[in-house]
Amino acid sequence: EKAEADQRAQQQAQQSPPQHQNAASPSPLGSAQPHRLTVKVLAARDLPKLDPQAHPSPYVCMSAFDAGGEGFNQVQQGRLDHKVTKRELVSVKPKTGRVVPLKRTKHVTKQMNPQFDETLELTEALPCFKTLEALQAEKKPLTGVPLTGGDVVMLVSVHDHEESAEDKLLGRCVIPSVSPGPPQDSWFRLLSQDGKEQTGLLGRPSSVHLRIEYAPSG
Repeated sequence: EKAEADQRAQQQAQQSPPQHQNAASPSPLGSAQPHRLTVKVLAARDLPKLDPQAHPSPYVCMSAFDAGGEGFNQVQQGRLDHKVTKRELVSVKPKTGRVVPLKRTKHVTKQMNPQFDETLELTEALPCFKTLEALQAEKKPLTGVPLTGGDVVMLVSVHDHEESAEDKLLGRCVIPSVSPGPPQDSWFRLLSQDGKEQTGLLGRPSSVHLRIEYAPSG
């Protein structure tokens, strides 16, 4: 009887996989629910007038970056930049943190206080800064990271559309941490690329009005 019991136990062990194989650890991305980042670009106000001969024709660019669990420090945030040049300048050294915008609005002709009322949506973000830095150093393409509920860093910039010249930066802002939750409706101050506050003709701060919602898709 003991021999038969041992044999049955051995057969059961062979048929049943070890417990740790059944309780496989899910990957962070594969187990999370797909999310969508929806940004309604409502308006901008008191934009700087860089050309004394004409009002700007502004448009808004947006990108999101995987926060990578650590977020972006102040230096990394300052290096983020949207590439909107119409032609490739061979003499310009590639800059870490400069990316083609993931989304942009249409431009509004000759307005210092433009109304956009456009909705931009993202289901993917650009990589975290360390990965971004490594890929750009090796001149490799940037691969999108699916949005699954992790924190993201947002780069929003306003540019002056030019018909026959390079578009100029009117101001930018970095939103260092965007998490899933209730919609956020705010005016965000615009800074120059070197961190100086931008102002309009009356000396009031330049800003952009956004309504941000980061939530599960569907």
